Order: sequence, then structure tokens, then C-alpha cells
Amino acid sequence: MDFRVSVIIPVFNRENFIGEAIDSVLRCAEVGEVIIVDDGSSDKTLEICESYSKKSSIVKTFWHSSSQNLGPSATRNLGIQKSKLSYIAFLDSDDQYSPNRFKVDKELFHSDSTIDAVFSCSAELGKQEDNSIYYGVSCEAKGKLDMLGDSLSFYKCVIRNKLILFDTNSVTFKRKFLVKNKLFDERLFLHEDTELWKRLLRIGRFRVGSCSDPVSFFRRHSKNSITSRDHLSKLKMWAVLMENIDIDSLHNFELEDAFKRICRLESETFKNVWFRRTYFYSQLLFYSLNPKKVLERTRVNYAKI
Repeated sequence: MDFRVSVIIPVFNRENFIGEAIDSVLRCAEVGEVIIVDDGSSDKTLEICESYSKKSSIVKTFWHSSSQNLGPSATRNLGIQKSKLSYIAFLDSDDQYSPNRFKVDKELFHSDSTIDAVFSCSAELGKQEDNSIYYGVSCEAKGKLDMLGDSLSFYKCVIRNKLILFDTNSVTFKRKFLVKNKLFDERLFLHEDTELWKRLLRIGRFRVGSCSDPVSFFRRHSKNSITSRDHLSKLKMWAVLMENIDIDSLHNFELEDAFKRICRLESETFKNVWFRRTYFYSQLLFYSLNPKKVLERTRVNYAKI
């Protein structure tokens, strides 16, 4: 089986970082094409990307019509549409890959044709030697997950134990698995990756790759999108998720988890700790017999805003 990966890099005003990001991808032997999609940058980002396209035949640069700024979901979706290879991975334009990014992925996909996605851990740039702060799947969690033979048991373990498995930079998908499902929801400008991963984990076969050797490195800085996230943006993500799946199809463990998470997020509207706790526990009690009402209420109130 030929293992060649399309790496998709959405980019917006990252002239200071995009070169390092592309260079890190080109160091990975398994990469067959680098799909860069500019999201209406106003600095020299597009110029830098096009210079890489001129130097390397596998680097391809695209942009939205009229050079519009449409957000990360639409930008990644365009990259997926332009990709040609059997495997897809993503890289944020201010982050980097390790040279071993796809080593374990290749081995696992070769060993089992039923796998839909492989994920590994990542680390913060400059702190990759401290394995106590790696982001994503831990070796302890890997041991538990590797023993689970079926996808439902795997998914239940993830939800019940509230496991953080991976970030956008450290997961590789079979293209056919990714494109047969709805892609990134373009209503979301934040948490769009989390919403998609939740949908895919429900239906796909995921395997753990590397838990001790980071495959990607993320950069913390003042313009990270994570600084814009709050309880309202998270409620919108849950609302969109509830609209994209059939609430009635939720497993009981999913329903319980979503119900509690949404009630907790709604309680964060109150600044006073006592009010937050009172609201949270009163909602749990009042809707304990019909938690789907809370999910539907969230869908109606937040999916369109």
C-alpha cells in the first residue's frame, strides 16, 4: 500500500511563521503534496507561499475567490477539496511537524486496512523535552485504548474518561473516511476542529500512534485563536454539533456527557461562584428525566448565531 499524505495548511496573516511551517512539512518523506490555502491575508503571507510553490512541485497554493476571508472551516474544506492523495493531515500555519510525523501512522495503516485515523501526542515549541506537559493521548490512556477491540468501546472509554486525544496537527485520516462525512462546519470560526472530531469519533475506527514522541509542535503567542474562546463559543460548538447529528441517536453515555457539559457552560454566564453552582445543579436536577430538552434548547438558541 502506497502511503502518501496530503498536508493541508490554512493560513491567514502568518508571514512570520509560515515559512517554518512549510519547511517542517517538506522534511517529512511521506508527504506527497502540501496544500496551502490563503484566507485573505493582507501581509506578505501569500507572496511567501507562492514562492514555495515555485520552488517545489509538491507545494500548491490556493485562495478563496476574490481573496475573501472566510475563516478556518471554509479554508480547510477548500484544501480537502483540492487534495488528491489517499491520506490527509493538517498543520496550523504557526506550528511545525516533527520529522517523524508520519512514521507510526504509516506502520499502523499498513498493518490494518480497517483503520480510519491515527493520532499521536504533540508538544509546545521549546518544551518538547518535558514529556509531563505533552498535549494529547498519554501512554497510560494508550494502554487502555489499545486493549479495546471495537470502535464503540473505544469511543465510550474516551467519553467516560474525558480523554483528550489529539490536536489538529497530530491526526492523520484516510481521505475517503473524511470526505464521506460532512467536513468542517463553516458556521464555526472557533472549535470547528473539535466539533468535527466529535462527529468522526462516533463513527470511525481510530488508533493511537505515538504517546511518548511528539509528532508536532504548537506555538503559543498573543494571536492564537485559543485566546478568543469562551463559554459562548463553546456553547455554539455544542449547538452546531447537536444540529449535525441526530440527538435521538445519541448513546446514553454521550447524552449524559453532553448534558452535563452544556449545563456547566451555561452556568458560566454567572460571575458569582455560588450562582454558578446553584444554576448547574438545579439544571441537572430539573432536567434529569429529560436531558434531551437541554440539548435541543442549546441547538435552537446558539446554532444560528
